[in-house]
Amino acid sequence: MHTLTLSTLLCILTLTCRAQDTKPLTLQSALTIARSDNTSLAIARKESSIAQAEGRELNAMWYPSVTIAGEYTHTLSGIAAVTSLGTLAGDVLNTLEPLIASNPPLLGIVEGIADTPIRLPLVPRNTASVGVEIGWMIFSGGRRIQASKIARAMTTLATQKLSATESAIDLSVVESYFGAQLAEEVVALRKKSLESLTEHLRQARSLEREGLLIPAERLTAEVAVEQAKALLATAHSNALVAHNALLTLLNTNFPSIDLSTPLFMPSSLPTKEALYTLIEQSPTIGMFRQQTAIATHSLTIEKGRYLPSVALLGHQQLWSVGLNKNLFPRTAVGVGLSWTLFDGLAREGAVARSRSQLAASEFAEQKAVDDIRLAIDKFHSTMIDSRAEYEAECTTERLAEELVRSRRKAFGEGLATSSEVVDAEVLLCGARVAKMVALYELDIALCSLLAIVGCTDNYLDYIEL
Repeated sequence: MHTLTLSTLLCILTLTCRAQDTKPLTLQSALTIARSDNTSLAIARKESSIAQAEGRELNAMWYPSVTIAGEYTHTLSGIAAVTSLGTLAGDVLNTLEPLIASNPPLLGIVEGIADTPIRLPLVPRNTASVGVEIGWMIFSGGRRIQASKIARAMTTLATQKLSATESAIDLSVVESYFGAQLAEEVVALRKKSLESLTEHLRQARSLEREGLLIPAERLTAEVAVEQAKALLATAHSNALVAHNALLTLLNTNFPSIDLSTPLFMPSSLPTKEALYTLIEQSPTIGMFRQQTAIATHSLTIEKGRYLPSVALLGHQQLWSVGLNKNLFPRTAVGVGLSWTLFDGLAREGAVARSRSQLAASEFAEQKAVDDIRLAIDKFHSTMIDSRAEYEAECTTERLAEELVRSRRKAFGEGLATSSEVVDAEVLLCGARVAKMVALYELDIALCSLLAIVGCTDNYLDYIEL
């Protein structure tokens, strides 16, 4: 009589209960679910919206600005012009002076009148006005043009980042989905191995009762069964963890899932040369390229600060109190020019900083290209090695199947030991598990290659169901 460990029973019970309420889930459905409700994607989409809004903000430099401004002023005294009556009379007094020069009393009266001060109020102490101010930049040293290019680059950068995020999510889903699928396959293989070893143990006990087998051979079979039970318990535990990880990644409330897309062997594999040609369309390279473009335009903007700025100016007074329209015109237009001749070498420092940023962006872009080429070499080598390993394990599996068949028959005839049968069973199960592991590593390496160049949407095309 053999007993299962508590952990084994709990794992099997959990998986059995879940299996009663399962939901079929294909890899394509899992990818769709992950993309529809993912925090990282939501953040990337918001960043894309932010980039578009910033682009509209930068492009606003091309349009005039219109401002309604109001003002109320109270002064300690009114604004007035102070003069004399003689100044106002001007030529009239000069004409009268020769005529009355012979009459000194009258001349003194006239001169006294001419010296009389006169105060002419111009602006009262309390004034108020409301008007429209218009400003339109017509020349900015090329800064507006470069700002528009930066706006476009920022939008493209956000789009590339969104694409890179989608590829990363697709890769995570494929890894988690096929990881759970591999765990299920291992559980099935371990269970089949346990059944086969249990049958061998039953045969060994029967032969021992007939006196045809020594106890040591029966004990060998019992040890193999116990080891198979332990491996099955571990496989169940790993399968439970893998399923939970997939459900967490998909953020679903399914009580359980039935993975209906098996691990697969592609009929053809992409070549390194074909993948190299796709490097330029990689989202990662696209992001670095846009960052380089932004740095280039920023440098041009900083250089443009050496040039003057020219703008059209306009003013229209809508309402006023206390302001004489002869002194304060209601409508005015003009041209304004601003040219900074010296700013404490701030422009020079900004240009030097922009040059350094541009050089750093160019180095980073080139390094990214080299890193992607190395990653392609690495994953392509893993893919080829995994395919070779899979084919080798298929051969080992066929050999192990023949060994199990022949040694079981020989054991029943007393021509083989229990150890030989157990070794054949272990070899068979190990070959089958290794074959599935090689298949998993090949599928993940293929998806990793496509994710690097931003082509995970084509991954499903390699699956032939």
